[in-house]
Amino acid sequence: MTLPFTRMSSKPCHPLLRHRQLNYAIATLLVIALCLPAIAIAQDKPNDPLLPEQWALRRIGAECGWRRAQPTAAITIAVLDSGVDLTHPDLVAHLRRDGFDFIDNDDDPSDEHGHGTHVTGIIAAQLNNNEGIAGLTPNIQILPVRVMDAEGFGSDQAIAQGIDFALARGARVINLSLGATLILATRESSPQVSRALRRALDAGVIVVAAAGNDFVPLPNALVADNDDVIVVAASNQKDTKATFTNTGPWIDVVAPGERILSTMPTYPVFLTSDRLLPEERFRPYYDYMSGTSQAAPHVAALAAMLLAVHPDWGVAEVTAAIKYGAADIYERHPSFYRRLQLLGAGRIDICQTFAGRRRSEWPTGWMIIGSALAVSAIGGGIVWMVRRRERVAKLDRPPWMPRRY
Repeated sequence: MTLPFTRMSSKPCHPLLRHRQLNYAIATLLVIALCLPAIAIAQDKPNDPLLPEQWALRRIGAECGWRRAQPTAAITIAVLDSGVDLTHPDLVAHLRRDGFDFIDNDDDPSDEHGHGTHVTGIIAAQLNNNEGIAGLTPNIQILPVRVMDAEGFGSDQAIAQGIDFALARGARVINLSLGATLILATRESSPQVSRALRRALDAGVIVVAAAGNDFVPLPNALVADNDDVIVVAASNQKDTKATFTNTGPWIDVVAPGERILSTMPTYPVFLTSDRLLPEERFRPYYDYMSGTSQAAPHVAALAAMLLAVHPDWGVAEVTAAIKYGAADIYERHPSFYRRLQLLGAGRIDICQTFAGRRRSEWPTGWMIIGSALAVSAIGGGIVWMVRRRERVAKLDRPPWMPRRY
């Protein structure tokens, strides 16, 4: 009995046509296989509830770092700042307990200001713990070194001692989200800090420093003539220079520094206290800050990622990789910015840094569309080849004639 709407043929199928459905199935599987990496990434999103508000991580390609480099406890970043909240639930798992307080000269580097906790969260907030935010290098170890007091001030002596302490404790990276603008805040650079920096750099420690937030083209006086220090300016969500950032030919790279969400102390500190006006007061646990202080830890974290993959690299290799992989954002600025190299190598790009090549900046939307078109073209090519094989087997009609079904 013949089923309705079924055409029966007395001629045997050509061998190529006999497996036509199999060929289409193979083509479909190949297209799906090309899409699997993107599907896996989408399904493997960290569960940190505030991650969608962390625009900076998306802009610089944090997921490339999370997939490519998994830093371990063997790599330590020393955060020389106002201290850290040692009990913060998003940080506690990654804090070393042998830090020091060079303000009170004791072994309790607890944050009394708030700035240091915010900087630390950008680097090391725990990833995928269903808590708060995601850090850029979530498996790193942080050595908290308090060199700034409750109101955010510190001496050259405390900073120099903190640098030497970090070196003695085996830190591979030092983050300095602090400084003084030459001429405006100090008459000359600090020989004491400069010598400490030189000792750290000569020992192969990567030192990252904030450029400053004075709206002017003046250098950070603490860096002085230590050209090996990576100096970081700040960018905004439009990938242009943040209005407040210092710029100049001494800038190495740019990193996100405007409206950055990160951790804040869970207890009252200067920035969350009533010593500030309500509109100037920050919230506990998590809040936004802006500054080159927020830009620098993004670069310090990237340096640690590179060291995790290349533990034998030194200052020159890490700096070169970060600069070579930076995204060119000069086209978004007046032409003299490029001519004077006011923004260094550009904005850091983790994906391109690990790919080992530099790229011109493409908008994220165009990258997604380009990837989709590439997958479609490959899939279409496979289907075309299958159909071409079918056409060769059906020489009973010219290829330009319409199909009849």
